Amino acid sequence: MEQKNHETVLNRFGNLLLHPNAAFAVLAPRWGESFGIVAALLVSSSVWSALNAAYSAEAASVGGAVLNTVLGTLAGWLGLVALLYVVGRALNGWGRFEDFLLWMGYAALPMVLLNLVSLLIFLISPVLFPEMGGAGWKDFYMVLGVLGLLWGWPGLLSYFALRYGMRLPVKKAALMIAVVLLLILLGSLLPVLFPARF
Repeated sequence: MEQKNHETVLNRFGNLLLHPNAAFAVLAPRWGESFGIVAALLVSSSVWSALNAAYSAEAASVGGAVLNTVLGTLAGWLGLVALLYVVGRALNGWGRFEDFLLWMGYAALPMVLLNLVSLLIFLISPVLFPEMGGAGWKDFYMVLGVLGLLWGWPGLLSYFALRYGMRLPVKKAALMIAVVLLLILLGSLLPVLFPARF
């Protein structure tokens, strides 16, 4: 019985990643699963930050890096949920904030998966490609980070959380996600556009 339940959870998570429309349409969010996904994101991000700080050429505090990662991830989750919830309600979405928080917890699943891929590459790359070390993979890690944004928070799965968690129409949910992604893009371009200010 326990193994069957375990397989069901794995199937559900696999469907959320690969068939999100169908999976979110029938999803009944559970506190344990949603918070478990966010906890896995916190742990995997913290391990990544700790390893990166420990092996970085810059003198960085491992504890400080982990604390910044945990606080930044929690602030990102709660801030994104609050923003999407307030705007969604203004666009005639409905539901309780606590429930939408759970829906958005599931939307972090791709980021957990991509963090695990990053950690695996980080750990095996010095053995398989000693000439590259960790630094040679910087662009690859950046691509994984962008993929996490587009797939998880605040991208595709966040769109489905708005669609099914707040019952927003397709166009309104898509517009909200597009605006958030555009703001992130513009924010990342500011140092390039105005280097004297940064």
